[in-house]
Amino acid sequence: MPTTTTRHALSKWALIFAGWTFLALLFSAPQMIQAVRLNRVSEGWNSVLGELIFSYLWLAFTPLAIWMSKSFRIEGGQRFRRLGIHFMASGVFLLTHVLLFTVISIPFGWYSQLTPFWNRYFLLILNFTPSNVMFYWGIIVIEHALDYYQKLQERELKASQLEAQLAQSQLQVLKMQLHPHFLFNTLNAISALIRESPDEAEEMVSRLGDLLRMTLDTAGLQEVSFKKELEFLQHYLDIEQTRFQDRLKVELAIAPETLDGLVPSMILQPLVENSVLHGVAPRPEGGCIKITAWRDNSLLRLEVEDDGPGLGVDAPLKERVGLTNTRARVKNLYGDDHGLRLRNAADGGLVVSLSIPFRTVSGSSKAYA
Repeated sequence: MPTTTTRHALSKWALIFAGWTFLALLFSAPQMIQAVRLNRVSEGWNSVLGELIFSYLWLAFTPLAIWMSKSFRIEGGQRFRRLGIHFMASGVFLLTHVLLFTVISIPFGWYSQLTPFWNRYFLLILNFTPSNVMFYWGIIVIEHALDYYQKLQERELKASQLEAQLAQSQLQVLKMQLHPHFLFNTLNAISALIRESPDEAEEMVSRLGDLLRMTLDTAGLQEVSFKKELEFLQHYLDIEQTRFQDRLKVELAIAPETLDGLVPSMILQPLVENSVLHGVAPRPEGGCIKITAWRDNSLLRLEVEDDGPGLGVDAPLKERVGLTNTRARVKNLYGDDHGLRLRNAADGGLVVSLSIPFRTVSGSSKAYA
């Protein structure tokens, strides 16, 4: 079976063969038309044959001309020297091509009135110089243009790959920032419970271990199923529930069709953590956090709402690492049209809303279900 490279080479030379054939037929067409009008069809075919031989000699020279073009690029600091080389090469190609054509013309009786041989050769050089020089430089120009176009495509591909790698690296850095941030906050909470309530501290350590195992399972993924994200969030909520007991209430309103949707991994935890930090922890009576998810046509919408003080007019909420990180991840993954919004709830409290494109696990081979 021919390889892709072989097929490409065969296609390339088939195209070159077709091009030279087309030129031969194009240049012989006027003579053929004239011969038909004068009822001298045989002379017309003779002209076609002559043009075909002329073109196919150039077809045989084409690989050498392409090699000359690749070997002596007209660029950089040596462009004038290499221009000179190509001018000399075009002369050599001219003399060689006309010599071969002159020899081939003998058995066909072409130009028989021109004798002796070297007179015929000299006159054909004068006659064929414009077309031969044009053909040589045509090959050089076309090869240079194709080479520049190929290099441009390669540069664009490399730039695109580098851009994708950079974006992936940025996303991975943003994701990795969440781990120490979350771990630091959780360990602080455990340390506060060690003396006051050792049993609860031990329970939190056990739940933290479960949570970290889930984190390792999805370490190389930027997106997971929403169902898996809710499982991760539940482990986090179990830790916070151990810490706050009945001061923390959680309500879930999750539309079933959203469970197979893809979301950035660990996207809900920093939003819920923000609500715990600002809406629950400062209040002796605690508070309630409501997590809502629904599908809105092509969008998946997520909201985390608390019943805390909300956004103050005089002292607006200062975004910490979690919210800033989440906003940056959503922008990097889905573009500027999707993102994070904060607003005051109608009955008091803060609503953090997130909208991302709705895509399902079945449409992605890189998602954790």
